[in-house]
Amino acid sequence: MVQAPSGFCFVGADVDSQELWIASILGDAQFAGMHGSTA
Repeated sequence: MVQAPSGFCFVGADVDSQELWIASILGDAQFAGMHGSTA
């Protein structure tokens, strides 16, 4: 079985648009510390 390292998790989606949505949420959170904060 494949396992994510401690403190991490795998996130999957079944449609490309869902994967882009997940990536944009994580990118916003990393950039400014909140969702919907795209500069």
